[in-house]
Amino acid sequence: MASAQGIRTRRFRASSVVLVAIAAVLASRSFLSAQVTEGPPTLTISIKGSSVYAQPTPVVLETAVLVITPSWQGLNATTPTGGREASGQPLWVSDLVVVLSNQAFDCGAVFKATASKPEDFLIAAGRAEAYMPSAGWNTTPLGKAFSSMTSSDTKVAIDRFSLEAQYTAQKPKRMGKDGLRGDSRLILEQGGASGWIADVAFKGDDLTLQGRVPVKSCGITTRSLDDTPPLLGQHRLQSSADKYGM
Repeated sequence: MASAQGIRTRRFRASSVVLVAIAAVLASRSFLSAQVTEGPPTLTISIKGSSVYAQPTPVVLETAVLVITPSWQGLNATTPTGGREASGQPLWVSDLVVVLSNQAFDCGAVFKATASKPEDFLIAAGRAEAYMPSAGWNTTPLGKAFSSMTSSDTKVAIDRFSLEAQYTAQKPKRMGKDGLRGDSRLILEQGGASGWIADVAFKGDDLTLQGRVPVKSCGITTRSLDDTPPLLGQHRLQSSADKYGM
């Protein structure tokens, strides 16, 4: 009988094939839309107490990327007690995050980015989802959306998304919110020279932001917690596993 480790390895290899195919679709969409002419990505932002953004201010973004991680290795998450699945079974956790900043970061540096000056800000908006390894990432709501892109008018609304923000109000601040919907929104649409447009809005605490921002895809890649800090924080990855099937 094959070992559990062997089964997981084969499933991971099969999932990798799916990820390569999805990444190819993302790349082709970006290429086909490369003829579209558009200005630099801009976000309108206001921060109470800020010396720079006290009033709604359109800001040219130096970083506007879409980061998709189908599986975070090293989390060691399991199904919770009282859910629809027997407890203690391995779970994998994915996340999808849009990162916006007026500082320039590439797809690797964005995971360690900070907002260190009064005029700097860093926004990470997205959602984590847990799933059974045997089912695969493409069975999750976000996995289904991004693995079945068959037309140029795909639109994906991220319900109950989370937002992490670093900025300076009266003093440097880090803020996080979960379960966002309604007046706050995160919608991804195919289009633009980069392949995707993020329609994002948020109002809470001392931060307000809104914009339709072309975002560059950083590809679909499995990542490890041992090497990379999650953009939404490890606690949100763990929380998605703790709530699985509840």
